[in-house]
Amino acid sequence: PLLLFSSSSPHISQPKQGACSPVRATERKALGRRSGSMLRRASLRALVVRHTWPRRREQWLHGTAKREIWPVVLGAGLYVTVQVVQYLMRAQRRLEAKERIERRWKNGLPLPEADVELVGKEGLEAMGIRLTDADDATGEAGGFGAAQSVHGRLQFPVVGFDIGATALKVCIAEESANGVEVLENAEGRRSTPAFVGIAPGEEAPSCGAILQQNLFQRPGSAVWAVPQLLAAGEEGAEAVYPDGFKSFAAVSAEDGKPNFEGQAAEIEAVYRVLLGKCAEIAHRRTETVGAAVWVQPASLLSQFRSKHDALAALAADSMSVVTPIVCPDALGAVAEAVRIGSLSTPQDWPDDASRVLVVDAGGFATCYSLVSKHDPSGSSDLLPVEKHFGARIEQSEGKTALGGMALDEAITLALNERFLRENRDAPSLVLEGMSHQRLRDAAEGAKMELSAKSVSTIQLPFITADRTGPKNLISDFSSTDLGRACSGVLDSMVDGFRAFLQGHGGDCASVHALVLTGGCARIPTLRDAFRREAASRNIAHFVCSEAPEEDVASGATWLGRQMVEATQPKD
Repeated sequence: PLLLFSSSSPHISQPKQGACSPVRATERKALGRRSGSMLRRASLRALVVRHTWPRRREQWLHGTAKREIWPVVLGAGLYVTVQVVQYLMRAQRRLEAKERIERRWKNGLPLPEADVELVGKEGLEAMGIRLTDADDATGEAGGFGAAQSVHGRLQFPVVGFDIGATALKVCIAEESANGVEVLENAEGRRSTPAFVGIAPGEEAPSCGAILQQNLFQRPGSAVWAVPQLLAAGEEGAEAVYPDGFKSFAAVSAEDGKPNFEGQAAEIEAVYRVLLGKCAEIAHRRTETVGAAVWVQPASLLSQFRSKHDALAALAADSMSVVTPIVCPDALGAVAEAVRIGSLSTPQDWPDDASRVLVVDAGGFATCYSLVSKHDPSGSSDLLPVEKHFGARIEQSEGKTALGGMALDEAITLALNERFLRENRDAPSLVLEGMSHQRLRDAAEGAKMELSAKSVSTIQLPFITADRTGPKNLISDFSSTDLGRACSGVLDSMVDGFRAFLQGHGGDCASVHALVLTGGCARIPTLRDAFRREAASRNIAHFVCSEAPEEDVASGATWLGRQMVEATQPKD
């Protein structure tokens, strides 16, 4: 036991009676001076610990902490928690407001005042949105397809994608390179067939050459003219495919909607496949897309306008952009003519001749459009690309089943008749799937070859067989043969042009140029026919480029490049 000695010091209290036994004097002397000193120090320490520290600890815990400290701590914690929650809620509302502002601003819709107030002027400027007195929060920021209407978010590279009835093309405009470049797909081709279906050995729909090549060998395996199907809505295939083509399309006989091997598919899902192919081609060249230009048929703008939000979301998701810039195909063709120097800019068009006729002879449809110089005091319901370019689509209409596929069918029938004349006992080549497909491919190849040569040699060994043995189709097909075989289709294209003019006044006095574009424009017979039409109507300029099938995508991408350059900070 610890020994406690009496002391006169006031800091050392005397223990209670019986707390510690006194040490007898004889025992204390025996311990010696040194031991006594150590015991005294130990006793002092024990006394301090026992009588002082426990009392202070109990006082701090039970007196101060419970009655004074803990309420303060709990209150401060509750206050901080409330502030953090409010901050997170405000941040969430601000993010949602920014998303709404960005989405409505890009689509040309008025901005909600509450969202503008919540984000603030600095927040809007950080988003690249600069409001002026003429374009305040409640004013119109553009119109349908007003992607990046103030151009605050546009940047390089610019990717333009043109999804036609039978082919799609993707172009790119980079900051480091002038001009526009047409991108190649994985097969090294600048054009990708826009035929969507389920290829052999696959489970999901895709698009590409294999589906086009199997179209007549496996009827009902693919669909094409997807933009036209998308615009047709409830009418479906009845409004797009004529009787000669409907039997080969993968559409349901009941509702006319796409149906792949018994599996119904929504037309938006089919269009998504084409958008995904465009994105795949673009991402082979660049990982990021600064701005996307979405080409739409000028004759279907009103139908696309009604479905713009859903389709724009698909296109934006595919290209990883906020909202793509909408560009009518006819405007892209005129822009390409301006880019290559065949036409002057719309600002330089004379007032008495401020219109341009555009004939887009594509793979499955032919579109006739009238592009006029934009009047700043005119209608405000214009696309941003029209405002930037200074020209707008005045009138437009299209005719399906009047294009490259109709020409291929005419050449196919002509070659089949020639074969039957030479082989009277042989079966018709168009009645058998494999023979029909081979003959159709040869017809398309001859059509393309005759755009640069006067004669094309068709060689199809073992095309079929009869009781006498295998049969071959080896023959020369000239430009004269092409004009004779396709005269009905070519005349229909020209007649459609005349009917379009007749339906819109028929006056060409204010028209100073006729632009012929599309893949069929490569055919010399068609090109000469429209050149004569332009001359007979006193149209000063006839424009047809060397690669007319790429005009629309290239011109639209060039317009996107001009819009991006207009947003760049000036030194």
